Amino acid sequence: MNSKDLTQGNLAKTLLNFTFPVMLAHLFQVLYGLVDTFMVGRFADSAALASVMVGSLVMATANFMIIGLTAGGTVLIGQYLGAKMNRDADETIATMFTLNSILAVGLTIVFLLVASPILKLINTPPEAYDGALSYLRICFIGTFFTFGYNGLSSALRGMGDSKNPLLFVGIACACNIIGDFILVGPLRMGAGGAAIATTASQAISMIIGVIYLKKRRLLFDFRLKSFKIVPEKVKMLLKIGIPMGLQEALVLVSFMFIASIINRMGYVATAGGGILDKLFMVAVIPANAFSSALAAMVAQNIGADKPERAKKCLLIGMGFGISVSLVIFAVMKIIPGPIVRIFSQDADVIDAACDYIMSYAYDFLLCGIVFPMLGFINGCGRTRLTMGINIVSAFVVRVPLCYLLVWLLGERLFYLGIGFAVASITQILMATIFILMGNWKKSVISGV
Repeated sequence: MNSKDLTQGNLAKTLLNFTFPVMLAHLFQVLYGLVDTFMVGRFADSAALASVMVGSLVMATANFMIIGLTAGGTVLIGQYLGAKMNRDADETIATMFTLNSILAVGLTIVFLLVASPILKLINTPPEAYDGALSYLRICFIGTFFTFGYNGLSSALRGMGDSKNPLLFVGIACACNIIGDFILVGPLRMGAGGAAIATTASQAISMIIGVIYLKKRRLLFDFRLKSFKIVPEKVKMLLKIGIPMGLQEALVLVSFMFIASIINRMGYVATAGGGILDKLFMVAVIPANAFSSALAAMVAQNIGADKPERAKKCLLIGMGFGISVSLVIFAVMKIIPGPIVRIFSQDADVIDAACDYIMSYAYDFLLCGIVFPMLGFINGCGRTRLTMGINIVSAFVVRVPLCYLLVWLLGERLFYLGIGFAVASITQILMATIFILMGNWKKSVISGV
């Protein structure tokens, strides 16, 4: 196993060097949806655009659940390597790949069965329903490849390698762009074409990743006999991974409740709100990257019994995150119109999206604090806590407050952005209390 030690060296330099490839990888992942949105917005009507917006929101929920489930491997592998327990790390990798394969098959079936009921549940506009269903069914067929790519990336990041995951997602992004330009552009296949391009690109990325790692003898040999289940490691992976998967899925389920509010306002609001969702994914890339990087770095340092170094990682990560978020906040507040016009030329859609941005921009600012804090807690292995924080902020604060504001003040996207900002403040307060208590200093593998 070729791993990088994240428990030594200059913290700021190490964090930045590790984060930058992660940030680019997140950017490439977001480009999937942005290219789909751009191409459909340019070559189809607003109803087709709304189809992709709705479909991509549901798909993002499934993807983030998968990312959470596989990210448990980053934490566990990182803590084992920090503690110099290399054999345990190897067993964790083999078990994770085997477990992911089983989960991928089961979840593919579940996702395909619930696609239509979910679209009805969130009040998908009639004009967008068929396109959104087509988009979802095609994307869900690629669940195995989503698990494959994210499993590879999580294991590599736990080993201190953030460059190879960037390579794999870069390949996927390039393939997706080419596929979109062909299928959505000249062939005019709309939402279905965008979904085919996305699914095919993930498959190509995973296959190339496996071949590359196998030839270079990195991480895992991918021989059939090497796939195995170590019960103890399954228990640990599920203990850490399930809360991470659930928190990601449940947070996005809360977004579906918000989408249900927006969808009742009509397809113009759906398209406008969807554009904001895409912008949010771009705006939080730096904060999200610091969160992922912190999880890996903190995991290794907690495993190496260096809690003070882990805490310094958090402070530096928050400093970087806030600095970038301030710039994004200013841009969103000053020039929202030109940014929105990248995705749509419909004047009504532009007005709806800009109205939403005016309040939502404050949540962009707060994410520079929220994401690093949650990444730190995940790296400590306290994933059930982050799940609790996210559930409280989503279902006790964000969703009820958004419903209340729209009910009291009227159907306007601006009021929803206020609910998001208040929910983020709640997350910061809860995370701060936990960190100050100091219960995070003991590694989750210490009893193994």
